Amino acid sequence: TFGTNGFYQKYGSTEDADVFADSSESFKNLFFDGTDDEVAPTTALQGGDSTNYAFSVAAWVKWDSLSGAIYSQYPDASSTGRWSMSMSGTKLYANIDGGAMDFYSTSDLSAGTWYFVVLTRTAATWKWYINGSLDNTTTSGGTNQIYNGSPMVGSQDYGASWLDGNIAQIATWNSALSAGDVTGLYNSGDKVTNWKTSYSSGMQLYWTMNNVSSGDTASTIYDFSGNSNNGTTAGSMVAPFSGHLITAVNDT
Repeated sequence: TFGTNGFYQKYGSTEDADVFADSSESFKNLFFDGTDDEVAPTTALQGGDSTNYAFSVAAWVKWDSLSGAIYSQYPDASSTGRWSMSMSGTKLYANIDGGAMDFYSTSDLSAGTWYFVVLTRTAATWKWYINGSLDNTTTSGGTNQIYNGSPMVGSQDYGASWLDGNIAQIATWNSALSAGDVTGLYNSGDKVTNWKTSYSSGMQLYWTMNNVSSGDTASTIYDFSGNSNNGTTAGSMVAPFSGHLITAVNDT
């Protein structure tokens, strides 16, 4: 349903609300409710070679509360190479092999703010980037091939880590983006720029949330990388939209 000002409202009843607070944004984003919303890509991300198993994940993300996975391939409690990219407290957090390596950002993040976050891996070297700049590096991240299955955006199969917030664009590569690549992506024009124009090499998945390509719906998020790595939604998701979901505010 829609509120009187045209912004999407996920909740069915407004009878107890006195005021609706909302704020428009010029780009579109996909909302995750932190309860059961998730999107499953068709194909899992794999490293680019049999020695370094390099990969990258980049996304524009805003958390309503600092919880939940951005991307994961985490099927159970025992599979070698299982991993997730999520939040832990106020830090970005990469969980590899069930905590065999816990890799955190140095910086603290805040709810309600858009961040451009990137995780890269080459062999045992893992790096966090935030808003175009290197935030943290570890060279003891483990060298296992990442688990080939159970890809998920906005959650993980095991451990119920539901994202509470929004994603405006997300992409994966089977190579490690350089520091220059990450800075270039961040400076390329915010959340509506076509990343494929300059950064298509090794790209495995690219979901633009209707900011570059079109056609994303409440049930399917389409891949713009050329690999047909479309996503199937679950939960109570809606198609990507501009602005914020309406929040009911009671002033009594």
